[in-house]
Amino acid sequence: VASTSCKVSWTAPGDGGAMILAYDVSVSTSPVASPVITHVDHAATSVVILGLPVATTFNVSVRAINSIGVSSYGPATTSATTGVVPPTAPGSPTPTATAPDTISVAWTPAESHGAPVLGYNLLQDNWWVDAPLASIYQGLDLSFVASGLLPATLYHFAVSAQNSAGWGNTSRTAAVTTNTNGWCGNPSDMNVFKSTKTSMKPTIQHCLIDCAASGAACAEDCISDKLGFSQPCSHCWSEMGKCTLKKCVLPCLRPSSDKC
Repeated sequence: VASTSCKVSWTAPGDGGAMILAYDVSVSTSPVASPVITHVDHAATSVVILGLPVATTFNVSVRAINSIGVSSYGPATTSATTGVVPPTAPGSPTPTATAPDTISVAWTPAESHGAPVLGYNLLQDNWWVDAPLASIYQGLDLSFVASGLLPATLYHFAVSAQNSAGWGNTSRTAAVTTNTNGWCGNPSDMNVFKSTKTSMKPTIQHCLIDCAASGAACAEDCISDKLGFSQPCSHCWSEMGKCTLKKCVLPCLRPSSDKC
Protein backbone atom coordinates (compact mmCIF):
# COMPACT_ATOMS: atom_id res chain seq x y z
CA VAL A 1 0.00 0.00 0.00
CA ALA A 2 1.34 3.43 -0.96
CA SER A 3 -0.09 6.95 -0.79
CA THR A 4 -2.34 6.61 -3.86
CA SER A 5 -1.96 2.99 -4.92
CA CYS A 6 -1.91 -0.60 -3.70
CA LYS A 7 -0.83 -3.97 -5.03
CA VAL A 8 -3.48 -6.68 -4.87
CA SER A 9 -2.47 -10.36 -5.09
CA TRP A 10 -4.59 -13.53 -5.08
CA THR A 11 -4.33 -17.29 -5.54
CA ALA A 12 -5.79 -18.67 -8.76
CA PRO A 13 -8.98 -20.69 -8.01
CA GLY A 14 -10.06 -23.94 -9.57
CA ASP A 15 -11.37 -23.32 -13.09
CA GLY A 16 -14.57 -25.39 -12.69
CA GLY A 17 -13.89 -27.32 -15.86
CA ALA A 18 -13.36 -24.29 -18.11
CA MET A 19 -10.20 -22.20 -18.44
CA ILE A 20 -10.21 -18.92 -16.54
CA LEU A 21 -10.33 -16.03 -19.02
CA ALA A 22 -9.88 -13.01 -16.73
CA TYR A 23 -10.30 -11.54 -13.26
CA ASP A 24 -12.21 -8.54 -11.96
CA VAL A 25 -10.64 -6.66 -9.05
CA SER A 26 -13.13 -4.48 -7.17
CA VAL A 27 -12.05 -1.51 -5.05
CA SER A 28 -14.56 0.43 -2.95
CA THR A 29 -14.05 3.13 -0.33
CA SER A 30 -17.24 2.16 1.54
CA PRO A 31 -19.96 -0.51 1.46
CA VAL A 32 -22.37 1.88 -0.26
CA ALA A 33 -19.91 3.47 -2.70
CA SER A 34 -19.83 2.28 -6.29
CA PRO A 35 -16.75 0.09 -6.72
CA VAL A 36 -14.05 0.69 -9.30
CA ILE A 37 -13.58 -2.49 -11.34
CA THR A 38 -10.19 -3.33 -12.85
CA HIS A 39 -10.22 -6.05 -15.52
CA VAL A 40 -7.10 -8.26 -15.38
CA ASP A 41 -5.76 -10.88 -17.81
CA HIS A 42 -6.20 -14.57 -16.93
CA ALA A 43 -2.44 -15.15 -16.50
CA ALA A 44 -2.11 -12.53 -13.77
CA THR A 45 -2.40 -13.16 -10.06
CA SER A 46 -1.66 -9.56 -8.98
CA VAL A 47 -2.32 -6.02 -10.12
CA VAL A 48 -1.37 -2.50 -8.96
CA ILE A 49 -4.41 -0.29 -8.47
CA LEU A 50 -3.57 3.38 -9.15
CA GLY A 51 -5.34 6.66 -8.46
CA LEU A 52 -6.66 5.87 -4.99
CA PRO A 53 -7.49 8.76 -2.64
CA VAL A 54 -4.86 9.58 -0.04
CA ALA A 55 -5.34 8.38 3.58
CA THR A 56 -8.51 6.49 2.72
CA THR A 57 -9.61 3.02 3.85
CA PHE A 58 -10.89 0.84 1.04
CA ASN A 59 -12.10 -2.72 0.46
CA VAL A 60 -10.71 -5.06 -2.20
CA SER A 61 -12.19 -8.28 -3.58
CA VAL A 62 -11.57 -10.46 -6.65
CA ARG A 63 -13.76 -12.63 -8.88
CA ALA A 64 -12.91 -14.98 -11.74
CA ILE A 65 -14.41 -15.20 -15.21
CA ASN A 66 -14.47 -18.27 -17.50
CA SER A 67 -16.53 -19.37 -20.49
CA ILE A 68 -19.30 -20.62 -18.23
CA GLY A 69 -19.77 -17.30 -16.46
CA VAL A 70 -18.65 -14.99 -13.69
CA SER A 71 -18.02 -16.16 -10.13
CA SER A 72 -19.10 -14.24 -7.08
CA TYR A 73 -16.48 -12.04 -5.42
CA GLY A 74 -14.27 -13.81 -2.93
CA PRO A 75 -15.91 -14.24 0.47
CA ALA A 76 -13.02 -12.63 2.34
CA THR A 77 -12.80 -8.90 1.54
CA THR A 78 -9.47 -7.27 2.37
CA SER A 79 -9.43 -3.80 3.99
CA ALA A 80 -6.45 -1.46 3.64
CA THR A 81 -5.64 2.24 4.03
CA THR A 82 -3.54 4.39 1.74
CA GLY A 83 -0.73 6.35 3.35
CA VAL A 84 -0.43 10.05 4.20
CA VAL A 85 1.83 12.24 2.05
CA PRO A 86 3.06 15.81 2.64
CA PRO A 87 0.72 18.68 1.74
CA THR A 88 0.65 20.41 -1.61
CA ALA A 89 2.42 23.74 -2.00
CA PRO A 90 0.31 26.63 -0.68
CA GLY A 91 -0.58 29.51 -2.95
CA SER A 92 2.22 31.95 -3.68
CA PRO A 93 2.38 34.76 -1.07
CA THR A 94 0.38 37.77 -2.24
CA PRO A 95 1.05 41.30 -0.93
CA THR A 96 -1.96 42.77 0.88
CA ALA A 97 -0.27 45.99 2.05
CA THR A 98 3.12 47.67 1.71
CA ALA A 99 4.90 50.46 3.58
CA PRO A 100 8.48 51.77 3.56
CA ASP A 101 9.52 49.26 6.25
CA THR A 102 6.85 46.50 6.18
CA ILE A 103 5.18 44.13 3.71
CA SER A 104 1.99 42.23 4.54
CA VAL A 105 1.55 38.94 2.64
CA ALA A 106 -1.15 36.26 2.60
CA TRP A 107 -1.43 32.86 0.95
CA THR A 108 -4.11 30.26 0.19
CA PRO A 109 -4.07 27.01 2.19
CA ALA A 110 -2.29 23.87 1.09
CA GLU A 111 -4.25 20.69 0.40
CA SER A 112 -3.62 18.56 3.47
CA HIS A 113 -3.47 15.15 1.68
CA GLY A 114 -5.21 13.22 4.41
CA ALA A 115 -3.61 14.67 7.53
CA PRO A 116 -4.18 18.10 9.14
CA VAL A 117 -1.75 20.87 8.23
CA LEU A 118 0.48 21.42 11.27
CA GLY A 119 1.95 24.73 10.17
CA TYR A 120 3.30 26.97 7.44
CA ASN A 121 6.87 28.15 6.92
CA LEU A 122 7.23 31.60 5.33
CA LEU A 123 10.59 32.37 3.71
CA GLN A 124 12.12 35.74 2.82
CA ASP A 125 15.42 36.77 1.28
CA ASN A 126 18.06 39.06 2.78
CA TRP A 127 18.49 42.21 0.70
CA TRP A 128 22.09 42.63 1.80
CA VAL A 129 23.41 39.25 0.66
CA ASP A 130 22.82 36.76 -2.15
CA ALA A 131 21.68 33.74 -0.17
CA PRO A 132 18.75 31.29 -0.16
CA LEU A 133 15.49 32.49 1.33
CA ALA A 134 15.32 31.97 5.11
CA SER A 135 12.42 31.36 7.48
CA ILE A 136 10.80 34.44 9.06
CA TYR A 137 7.57 32.83 10.34
CA GLN A 138 6.23 29.39 11.29
CA GLY A 139 2.64 28.89 12.39
CA LEU A 140 -0.91 28.19 11.28
CA ASP A 141 -1.85 31.70 10.18
CA LEU A 142 -2.36 32.35 6.47
CA SER A 143 -0.83 35.84 6.59
CA PHE A 144 2.16 37.63 8.07
CA VAL A 145 3.63 41.13 8.30
CA ALA A 146 7.36 41.22 7.51
CA SER A 147 8.91 44.17 9.36
CA GLY A 148 12.25 45.91 9.72
CA LEU A 149 12.58 46.26 5.95
CA LEU A 150 14.29 48.95 3.90
CA PRO A 151 12.38 51.39 1.66
CA ALA A 152 12.18 51.03 -2.13
CA THR A 153 13.66 47.55 -1.88
CA LEU A 154 12.66 44.34 -3.67
CA TYR A 155 12.01 41.35 -1.40
CA HIS A 156 11.11 37.77 -2.27
CA PHE A 157 8.74 35.47 -0.38
CA ALA A 158 7.74 31.78 -0.58
CA VAL A 159 5.82 29.43 1.72
CA SER A 160 5.47 25.69 2.39
CA ALA A 161 3.17 23.56 4.57
CA GLN A 162 3.74 20.61 6.92
CA ASN A 163 1.62 17.68 8.06
CA SER A 164 2.46 14.45 9.88
CA ALA A 165 4.21 13.13 6.74
CA GLY A 166 6.60 16.11 6.57
CA TRP A 167 7.05 19.36 4.67
CA GLY A 168 5.50 19.69 1.23
CA ASN A 169 6.81 21.56 -1.78
CA THR A 170 7.50 25.28 -1.56
CA SER A 171 5.19 27.68 -3.36
CA ARG A 172 6.17 29.86 -6.28
CA THR A 173 8.29 32.82 -5.19
CA ALA A 174 6.62 36.22 -5.03
CA ALA A 175 8.51 39.51 -5.50
CA VAL A 176 7.30 42.60 -3.61
CA THR A 177 8.83 46.09 -3.31
CA THR A 178 8.50 48.34 -0.26
CA ASN A 179 7.33 51.93 -0.65
CA THR A 180 9.71 54.82 -1.21
CA ASN A 181 10.44 57.12 1.73
CA GLY A 182 12.55 60.18 2.50
CA TRP A 183 15.45 61.63 0.55
CA CYS A 184 17.36 58.34 0.21
CA GLY A 185 14.57 55.78 0.18
CA ASN A 186 14.25 55.42 -3.59
CA PRO A 187 15.44 52.60 -5.90
CA SER A 188 18.48 54.46 -7.26
CA ASP A 189 19.89 55.53 -3.89
CA MET A 190 19.11 52.17 -2.29
CA ASN A 191 21.14 50.45 -5.02
CA VAL A 192 24.05 52.79 -4.27
CA PHE A 193 23.58 52.06 -0.57
CA LYS A 194 23.94 48.32 -1.21
CA SER A 195 26.83 48.51 -3.68
CA THR A 196 28.88 50.82 -1.44
CA LYS A 197 27.98 49.30 1.94
CA THR A 198 31.63 48.67 2.87
CA SER A 199 33.07 51.97 1.60
CA MET A 200 30.17 54.35 2.33
CA LYS A 201 30.91 55.20 5.96
CA PRO A 202 34.63 56.04 5.61
CA THR A 203 33.96 57.94 2.36
CA ILE A 204 31.31 60.13 3.98
CA GLN A 205 33.57 60.74 6.97
CA HIS A 206 36.42 61.86 4.68
CA CYS A 207 34.08 64.18 2.75
CA LEU A 208 32.86 65.79 5.97
CA ILE A 209 36.37 66.29 7.31
CA ASP A 210 37.79 67.57 4.00
CA CYS A 211 34.87 70.01 3.62
CA ALA A 212 34.63 71.07 7.26
CA ALA A 213 35.81 74.58 6.42
CA SER A 214 34.10 74.84 3.02
CA GLY A 215 30.42 74.47 3.85
CA ALA A 216 27.59 72.02 3.24
CA ALA A 217 27.65 72.25 -0.56
CA CYS A 218 31.21 70.94 -0.64
CA ALA A 219 30.34 67.89 1.46
CA GLU A 220 27.20 67.18 -0.58
CA ASP A 221 29.10 67.32 -3.88
CA CYS A 222 31.89 65.15 -2.48
CA ILE A 223 29.42 62.47 -1.29
CA SER A 224 27.54 62.55 -4.59
CA ASP A 225 30.71 62.39 -6.73
CA LYS A 226 32.49 59.67 -4.75
CA LEU A 227 29.54 57.38 -3.98
CA GLY A 228 26.89 58.19 -6.59
CA PHE A 229 24.05 59.21 -4.28
CA SER A 230 21.48 61.68 -5.61
CA GLN A 231 21.86 65.32 -4.56
CA PRO A 232 18.93 65.18 -2.06
CA CYS A 233 20.33 61.99 -0.51
CA SER A 234 23.85 63.45 -0.38
CA HIS A 235 22.37 66.51 1.33
CA CYS A 236 20.75 64.24 3.93
CA TRP A 237 24.07 62.49 4.67
CA SER A 238 25.82 65.85 4.86
CA GLU A 239 23.28 67.20 7.35
CA MET A 240 23.59 64.07 9.48
CA GLY A 241 27.37 64.44 9.41
CA LYS A 242 27.22 68.10 10.42
CA CYS A 243 24.92 67.19 13.29
CA THR A 244 27.34 64.52 14.46
CA LEU A 245 30.28 66.93 14.26
CA LYS A 246 28.40 69.66 16.09
CA LYS A 247 26.86 67.58 18.86
CA CYS A 248 29.40 64.80 19.37
CA VAL A 249 32.80 65.23 17.72
CA LEU A 250 33.56 68.89 18.48
CA PRO A 251 32.27 68.86 22.08
CA CYS A 252 34.29 65.74 22.76
CA LEU A 253 37.55 67.40 21.77
CA ARG A 254 37.29 68.39 25.43
CA PRO A 255 36.16 65.06 26.99
CA SER A 256 35.29 66.70 30.28
CA SER A 257 32.63 68.91 28.67
CA ASP A 258 29.00 68.49 29.73
CA LYS A 259 27.88 67.81 26.14
CA CYS A 260 30.41 65.03 25.71
